[in-house]
Amino acid sequence: MSPILITVIIIASIALSIVLLGIWLAKKRKALGIVRKTDYRIFFTLGAALMLMGAAGLVYMFFSDIPYITILPLLSIGAIYIAIGLNNKEMWVTSK
Repeated sequence: MSPILITVIIIASIALSIVLLGIWLAKKRKALGIVRKTDYRIFFTLGAALMLMGAAGLVYMFFSDIPYITILPLLSIGAIYIAIGLNNKEMWVTSK
């Protein structure tokens, strides 16, 4: 077997384990009656951080050889997260 195939199998098995663990924990929480509300402020905060990282990446991109396609996901996901956070601003969980 090639090392690349072994690496892909290991990464796939780890990802599958994480997904199955998440499903199991969600079912366990549901059975116990534990329900958490989504804190949409986190989406806004994470989106702002991703946008800042994307902006820094754009500046770096202009002075180096890296293509813009490596920076584009940071900017687009950041913009989407900011939009989700601002769209659900009334459901932000405030600290006490």
